[in-house]
Amino acid sequence: MGMVAMPYAFAGIGWTAILVVPLFATLAVFNACLVNSCCAMLEERCKEYRKFHWYTQYSDVASKALGPGVGCSVVHLPLSLSLLALLLAGLADSFFGPGQWSRVVGSSIDPLGLVKAAGYRQPDADHEAPQRSSFGERSAVPFFVGLGVIAFNFATVSGFTNVRRDMAEPSNFKRAASYSVAGYTAACLLIGVMGYAAFGVLVNGNVIMSLNSEKTRVAAHILLSVSYMPMANLISFTLEEYDKPEDHGKVTVWRRAKMASPLMAWACVMALVVPQAGPLMALVGSLFVCPVAFVLPPILYAGLCRGSPQWPERPLNRNMKIALVVALVTGLVVHIGGTVTAIMQIVHEAQTNHQSCFRGFCYEGHYTHAPPPAIYTQYWPDVKLPEGVGQCKYLL
Repeated sequence: MGMVAMPYAFAGIGWTAILVVPLFATLAVFNACLVNSCCAMLEERCKEYRKFHWYTQYSDVASKALGPGVGCSVVHLPLSLSLLALLLAGLADSFFGPGQWSRVVGSSIDPLGLVKAAGYRQPDADHEAPQRSSFGERSAVPFFVGLGVIAFNFATVSGFTNVRRDMAEPSNFKRAASYSVAGYTAACLLIGVMGYAAFGVLVNGNVIMSLNSEKTRVAAHILLSVSYMPMANLISFTLEEYDKPEDHGKVTVWRRAKMASPLMAWACVMALVVPQAGPLMALVGSLFVCPVAFVLPPILYAGLCRGSPQWPERPLNRNMKIALVVALVTGLVVHIGGTVTAIMQIVHEAQTNHQSCFRGFCYEGHYTHAPPPAIYTQYWPDVKLPEGVGQCKYLL
């Protein structure tokens, strides 16, 4: 569901996101190639890993580079925490009411102080509260929230090794990864540019929910549900072009599809029903996903290149050291900055007085007051919204 949040990322970053997205894509390919090199080193040094079709590559690489205590937790813990955070946030907003769950989660934290620290201007009593998706005054908060959303979109690089495991020619991995990320980047740019041009900074975290007509939103959700599998698996489809599995490989691909489908369906449901989708996606991307996809790969690669009693040291040239440091620092900046600012943005959006509709698969009645898209007001300034658009039928 990351693509539907790209306009929200553009709203936080601005048109500079046209340059930021390709930079993130380049970093994603670099980190994917680092994990691929780690797998190659593992296969060179350990006989048990040379039949690479059966071992869990990312967790095994982490175990060898950082110790057995890291292992599976590197992969499974972020996924579990991400789903739990989305579920609890959606339930809390429904049962505790808007603006309440932030105080329940952290009673020792003053939300108003966080919002003021974020540089937001609180709305006056005589003015209508802003929409959830709108950012306040320009500050570092919207920028880092946008980076968190972009990091969420490119988080699948951490799973590239699962596809490499089935490839008949692992040497094609770098080329396949570059092609797939390039295609996914083009799709993200297309959706981000079009959504930001149409709705401006008032775009919702789920761009579909910014559409004015309820029927249009329903049709868009149906279309998204139907096309979500090929859209989200654009990277996997491209990688599998280089995958020529024999009988064993076909069984592996089918098993992987059966395991991934329920998770994707669950992600679709959660993305549609959870309020404050934009900052929540940024929180998941920066806090849980960014370490696995952008922070750990340089550390794992450097760890395996160190010498040990079992294998000699693999020296790194100066350019590679600089690239590893840049990748690591960038990942840490997005991880720390995106986490803090996503929490600030969630608190900011929770201050708006809107009803919640967790079971209604809609984003409440505040869309009744949503202004028409900026692209329409520029050419048709007299356009008006139909009365009652966006109200949840369960709250009428």
